[in-house]
Amino acid sequence: LQEPGNGHKQLLLVKQDAKLEVAGPAMFVGRRRELQQALRVLAGRERTGVLLHGMGRLGKSSLATRLVDRRPDLTLAVVFGDYSALGVVSALDRVLKEHAPAHEMLEAGRAKVRDGGAAALQTLLIALLAGPCAGTRPGDKPLLLLVDDLEQVLDPDPAGGRHQVKTAMPEERAVLAALLQAFEPRRSQSRLLLT
Repeated sequence: LQEPGNGHKQLLLVKQDAKLEVAGPAMFVGRRRELQQALRVLAGRERTGVLLHGMGRLGKSSLATRLVDRRPDLTLAVVFGDYSALGVVSALDRVLKEHAPAHEMLEAGRAKVRDGGAAALQTLLIALLAGPCAGTRPGDKPLLLLVDDLEQVLDPDPAGGRHQVKTAMPEERAVLAALLQAFEPRRSQSRLLLT
């Protein structure tokens, strides 16, 4: 996270050349109950993570950033725009380059994910989350994987029900399923955050 000097906006680093602008701490007001509830879920062992949902431009990414601020023990990786299996691997590798065991595992698994898609991603993530990103041994680096702006791949239900992954995006549907399966809370202290 990077804070500009004026304190009005905060930039959430996604990639070297891409940043998300979110409300800075001074601008972020309210949502205390939601913040506390989400922090309890992230700290617990019963849930994979947290889903922040609502209409666009209502502060989901800003709330996610406040959650990230309060969990400095977790290594933040951000998936934004590229929700493919290789997009997830790239997002993880960007933040785990300096963590040799995790980086080596991601590099070794990249070709398998390229060939095997979401199924190979799930296998790689399970090994990563149970291994160097478990958070249960010294040197482990548990993750907080933020999948932001997910509405890009969703279609609203005209009847007002739940949104669905767009039928034209079967890979993204499979990737989301792989993420939900891999981030099993009893496997690791790593958590998933979806907005």
